[in-house]
Amino acid sequence: MTATESSGPGNGTERVNVALLKKASAALEGLVTGSASTKTEAINRAIIAYAFFEDQLSDGCQLILRDRDGNEQRVHLL
Repeated sequence: MTATESSGPGNGTERVNVALLKKASAALEGLVTGSASTKTEAINRAIIAYAFFEDQLSDGCQLILRDRDGNEQRVHLL
């Protein structure tokens, strides 16, 4: 991965070059296909969401997934 600071119109942004696994690349494609989102927007949202979940988990919270029938299961992030 490489990162460089950007001084363009989006001040405060960082350009990053990342090699994605095939599974991650396919998931990213699925997120942007048929939506108004760009890959950059989807990646930014994913990183922000992951950071939020990590913060909550480190504070002792649990991530619980509830299906339509009300069944719950604990989710573990890798």
